[in-house]
Amino acid sequence: MKEDENFIKFSEDIQGNKQTVLFIGAGVNRTKNRKMMWPDLLEHLMSHATGRLNASPKEREIIAKAFLEEKNKKNETIESLKLRRKADQMFSVEVKASIIKQLLGDFYIPLLQDFLYGWDVRSELLKGCRQYVAGQANEESPFFSLFSVADFILHHENIKSVVTYNYDNYLSTAINLLGDNSNFNSRKKRKINPLDIYSGWKDKPFKNDNFLIYHIHGMAQPENEVAPHCSNQVVLSLEEYYDMARDMFSWQSATQIFYLTHYTCAFIGASLVDMTMQRVLHYANLEKSGENVYYLSAKTSNDKQSEVLEKLKNSYLELLGLKVVYDTDGYQELYKKMNQIA
Repeated sequence: MKEDENFIKFSEDIQGNKQTVLFIGAGVNRTKNRKMMWPDLLEHLMSHATGRLNASPKEREIIAKAFLEEKNKKNETIESLKLRRKADQMFSVEVKASIIKQLLGDFYIPLLQDFLYGWDVRSELLKGCRQYVAGQANEESPFFSLFSVADFILHHENIKSVVTYNYDNYLSTAINLLGDNSNFNSRKKRKINPLDIYSGWKDKPFKNDNFLIYHIHGMAQPENEVAPHCSNQVVLSLEEYYDMARDMFSWQSATQIFYLTHYTCAFIGASLVDMTMQRVLHYANLEKSGENVYYLSAKTSNDKQSEVLEKLKNSYLELLGLKVVYDTDGYQELYKKMNQIA
């Protein structure tokens, strides 16, 4: 894999003012002392759903062991690990979400909001912003990846919009916090007004300085905000993925395919296991427009076996037409290099 060559190409596209769109996954929300990934969301929802099962106490206990990690790792047994592995083989994450949605009913969205906003997220974002502006941020800082991406957006006018598969408003908040900070002027930054777009956003009129963040899988707003329009759909369960795939003329599908075939694009913080990402990449690759689509990834551990698997995955993605930028020094160095692009 041509790691350095692909980063040089990415840098040249950005420096050459190629019209660019960022595709953002859950990885940009990583933050110290808080589990924010897809499996963590499912655990949060399932921990509330198990109590609503039509099952005996013993059966509930077995299902909880199969779907929920032990809070205290010392209590983890080989049998419980085997049970969880068996559950992972029998139920995909989308099927798990379908079961959860059926059990939770009307509590489904409020619990999703609770996962995203029912903690001191605002104070963590403020803390992360202060550290980033002071030049003290690293992977141990709150929302380091998120502020790195916000920094990148603020300092490159050719980044036209973001397509996100996340349900939260963290990125728009981070852009506002950095943009409004008078001490954050190490490079020329543009003034933009991020606007989260999702089905039902139409009560917010466009302005000339709007920077559009498209929430392809819907958005769960903070509970203290006005409730979204009834057409706002969160895509999490298997049925919801099917419904989205069936509507090839939806704005979500059209937006992704249009950008992937007409703009330079970069996937950041995305595992690319999501069915929506795979589907649109497949159709975009058939078009072969000639525009570069990058996948930014990095070495995640010093475990040799994991590194071999990461390289195998990235080689496969290259075959699909993606230009993989793989940093062997880890995500912190990748984001640093990204933000050193003039």
